[in-house]
Amino acid sequence: MSAAALAPIRATRDRSDTIALADPACAYCAGLGTVRPWARLTRPCYCVCRAIFCACLNRYRYIHAGIQSGTVCRWKDLDYCADFEMVARRELDARDYQIFRLHFVDGLDWVHCAPRFNMSRGNVFHAIYRIEERLGRCFLELRPYGLWPLDLYFHSHAKIPNQSLCWKGHL
Repeated sequence: MSAAALAPIRATRDRSDTIALADPACAYCAGLGTVRPWARLTRPCYCVCRAIFCACLNRYRYIHAGIQSGTVCRWKDLDYCADFEMVARRELDARDYQIFRLHFVDGLDWVHCAPRFNMSRGNVFHAIYRIEERLGRCFLELRPYGLWPLDLYFHSHAKIPNQSLCWKGHL
């Protein structure tokens, strides 16, 4: 598959798609899930992107726990893990990808990550939030076969591009 087919597209989403994922205490969207909900062209809020990333990361960790325990896994599970890691490698720069590998994949806490990158505690957490937001948005907008929503990734019998998630308008 070509790199152009896997590149994220810029698109907007209506409120009904993102309101369930939004954090009610979010200072940016006030729980609505979109930034500038009154405007014709909106974008998903950072809290929605982080929620999408966390859901994808939890599935990734669940599959890896099954692989490490010796249970039989499906090809689709292995494809998901490979897609998850390749999207992260392609989307992040070298330093953010190293933080991603140490914190999210290897499970190291900020105490162990900060000295390796000569960063303070606050800067490590800012980098973690930036990584979550960038990858969550990329998982959301990846076309033609995105990692989010997980139901369509794992339970579709044929590789049909998701027409139900087409956005209204472009940024």
